[in-house]
Amino acid sequence: RKAREVLYFLLSHPGGSTVDAVRTALWPERDDASSRQLLHTAVRFLRSALPADVVTLLERRSYQIERASVQLHYDVDQFLTRSEQSVRDPALLAEAVDLYRGMFLPWCDSEWSQRVRSELEQRFVQTTHRAGQSFEHRKQHHDALRMYERALALDPTDEVATAGVMRCHLALGNRAAAISSYKRVTQHLS
Repeated sequence: RKAREVLYFLLSHPGGSTVDAVRTALWPERDDASSRQLLHTAVRFLRSALPADVVTLLERRSYQIERASVQLHYDVDQFLTRSEQSVRDPALLAEAVDLYRGMFLPWCDSEWSQRVRSELEQRFVQTTHRAGQSFEHRKQHHDALRMYERALALDPTDEVATAGVMRCHLALGNRAAAISSYKRVTQHLS
């Protein structure tokens, strides 16, 4: 399990990370010697499980995933790239939203993974809002509604998404659904 965490930590640091930073992030409660041994064991396991030269040690100071040495499809990278590049195109923003698979490393409770999890969730919500607003602007209310509902699935109290859902239902002629959305959010807020 820790070997997997090392892998995801290094994937979250594309430029690599110092040995000390990896040790501190994954074994903050351990002393230097113990955490060095645990890291060494985890990296040895990764190297046996992955193709050769994927996990490299640069100048005995930092570990890095050599992305060029292996064909790597990492949904987090794809989500981040797509959400950054697709500022105005709602279809591409929707593709970015669909790349989000939920909570980052739900089995991991370390501080670094919680920080990444929070950043990804924030990016997801921002992307759903942008996609919804862009679809609304183009009068594609069904698509906008889907985006806003994805945000509400993560946070039922999201006011931007709730307002978007209500606007879309009204635009689609479904006043009862708009009122229901309003009542649902007020219940969550009370």
